[in-house]
Amino acid sequence: MMLVSLFKKRETKYKKPKVSIIGTAVRTNLWKEFYKSLKNNSAPFEVVFVGNKTPNFQLPPNFRFIYSEVKPVQCLEIAARKARGEYLLVAADDCILSKGAIDILYKQFKEFNNQKAVLSGKWFKNGKAVDIVKHHYVIGDVNSPILAVCTFLKRELWFDLGGLDCRFITSCADSDLVMRAYEHGGTVMLNEEIRYDERRNKSGGINLYPEFGANVDRPLLDSFWLKEGKMSKKRLKPLRPFKGKQLLTVSQDNKGRWI
Repeated sequence: MMLVSLFKKRETKYKKPKVSIIGTAVRTNLWKEFYKSLKNNSAPFEVVFVGNKTPNFQLPPNFRFIYSEVKPVQCLEIAARKARGEYLLVAADDCILSKGAIDILYKQFKEFNNQKAVLSGKWFKNGKAVDIVKHHYVIGDVNSPILAVCTFLKRELWFDLGGLDCRFITSCADSDLVMRAYEHGGTVMLNEEIRYDERRNKSGGINLYPEFGANVDRPLLDSFWLKEGKMSKKRLKPLRPFKGKQLLTVSQDNKGRWI
């Protein structure tokens, strides 16, 4: 908690960001390398990480850490609400972004001139490009909607869509947000110039997807967008957003855990 207080004193010492890189984060040993991958950008940016592992080193002024013991998806919603940038870029601390990724996405968004646009990078895993068919909602079905990797969008759109659904635990909540963007007239553009590299060595083996993502989050996502195995253009169930009360301290709805 001392780190949060420190940043409150220093937060006026850096230029207001255009882009906020937000994420849930517990692999503090990877944060320096993650931040290093962002340095070759001219657009003002900040990093807002939320999680229950406090780093034992001082962070740059534009790298804010918020301590919370709530579930991962709720941490991401906290990061979005605390972000100061006009744009949000969703990233995990076990990834590396390609050189100039923030500048490229920022410029592309400006040129596209669509306030409901969602931009995406190309997903790499273990140093190899992930097949494009795995970027789609239904893996292997190129006719199903394409989802975003390192989701880049206007912060205003995030909240116009209602933010994340509180029923998700560790994953799929941002995919649901992208689907709601489609529902409200948005579009997703994949920029293959942007590499979102998921690290081979995560130094910790933290992976909650098999336990919570596959068993809770993905079936929940499908219950919102699939009916009898077919995609729905309209969300099948009402959104259940996070409440502001005790957002930092109490996990809402379906519970998860950090490790």
